[in-house]
Amino acid sequence: MSTIAATVNWNDGDPSVTPDPILVPTADKNVTIVWSCGRNVQSFQILGLTVSEFALDSSPSGPTGTVEITDANDGTTEYSYTVVATHTSGKKVSFDPKIKNGS
Repeated sequence: MSTIAATVNWNDGDPSVTPDPILVPTADKNVTIVWSCGRNVQSFQILGLTVSEFALDSSPSGPTGTVEITDANDGTTEYSYTVVATHTSGKKVSFDPKIKNGS
């Protein structure tokens, strides 16, 4: 089982996830994706992942600094999910990056 690191950043302007899309190689099954706070991000939430494909490893009840999710990587599907990011100034924005399985 491998791990893919992703970072929620808030550079000049809008927030983003690096990488986007998150590319999950075909050969890897049950990949752990770990998101963490990057530049200017106080906290974030990951929402909207398909329950049949993704299992939450850490169980935050609200905004957090780290989220771990296991991706079953069953096939070659692209998934959208929502990140709700909070800037260090307190401003909140949501946006929809992607995870691409079978890359």
